[in-house]
Amino acid sequence: MTTDPLNEDLDLHQYAKDFATELTGTLQGVLPVTPSFHAVHQGKRIWVTTVADSGDGLPTQRKIDLLINGKAEMSMTVEYFCCWDQAGQFLAVDNSAVKIYCRGQQEPLFRYEYVRKHGTWPPAAHIQLHAHRDEIAWIQRLAAHGKPAVMTKKDSVPRLSQIHFPVGGHRMRPGLEDVLLMIVREFGIDTVDGWEDALLAGIQLWRHKQVRAAVRDAPDEAADVLRQLGYEVTAPTGTSPGSAPPKLYLP
Repeated sequence: MTTDPLNEDLDLHQYAKDFATELTGTLQGVLPVTPSFHAVHQGKRIWVTTVADSGDGLPTQRKIDLLINGKAEMSMTVEYFCCWDQAGQFLAVDNSAVKIYCRGQQEPLFRYEYVRKHGTWPPAAHIQLHAHRDEIAWIQRLAAHGKPAVMTKKDSVPRLSQIHFPVGGHRMRPGLEDVLLMIVREFGIDTVDGWEDALLAGIQLWRHKQVRAAVRDAPDEAADVLRQLGYEVTAPTGTSPGSAPPKLYLP
């Protein structure tokens, strides 16, 4: 995600287009068949995803084929809704979803999701698994309070796909490259030469950006570490902490 400071010659749509170009480059460095990402206006947000021609002029999301031995045995959808951050200085992801499908199925196997604006639960960044284990349903039905108890009272069967597994919150969440690395390793999908270098470069870029965001959330901690490393750091004057807890400390 592009997080460079605002330039007067660039607007939100341009930042989102640059982000779409980054994502396209990542896919082209990993997968044999790669549609391009586009930045599409959706109200005050920009929708960044792979787009198909719906025939009526309206953009629709296009699935990305994942080949195994040359055949499209799996597919993936990737989307980001982008907006300005709270200060209006950096491109932020309002919410995002990466969903992995088995061939011919409408329900995903699992999905990585992120929601920027919400309470403390479900966690901002989470994984949901669309599977079934009798043990999970049995354990959930034992609960006397919380979501499982509410579902039981409503005579609704708890499902594994409704559990939100936290994955690092706003700042430490995995990027698209982490998901791609997982499905390459765990499912053996087809790749192009040099895919590992492309993913490692993308992961490094993503983590650097997230570190910068985390530093803005906890500047005193960052300054303390830098001083321990021998840097000279001077605190600015006239600053005061905001009333809301930084996103670094939210689930």
